[in-house]
Amino acid sequence: GRQFLDEVASLAPLEMTDSAVIGMDGISLYFRLRHSSQERGFVAWSPDAHHAPRHHALVLALFRLATELAREANSIAFLEGIHGYLDAGLPVKVFEESPRRVRLFGGLSSLSSEALDSLFAATPPETPLL
Repeated sequence: GRQFLDEVASLAPLEMTDSAVIGMDGISLYFRLRHSSQERGFVAWSPDAHHAPRHHALVLALFRLATELAREANSIAFLEGIHGYLDAGLPVKVFEESPRRVRLFGGLSSLSSEALDSLFAATPPETPLL
């Protein structure tokens, strides 16, 4: 929780305004933030690290926190469903249990091949993998 709060505070979200980026296929995100007596609302369309770095960092911080805390199946499915729109990395969850379990979700393309190869290469061949 502290890491999340520090990360969000460093982005100064109460100073953020609407992102100027818009497109055809993506996700619109509406924010309403309140701290003490200050309140701010703004919109970001599929923020990415290149065009809207602060918006993207805020979305990723919220997304990571929600992903860590979600336990209910519908919430997990929703988060996995928006993962690809958020430029949140490889759509994979690794469960460090015995046997080690890897869950792939969302969409993968040839652009993900190196990251996927690295993920599986990190598991020694003799280690059971599900």
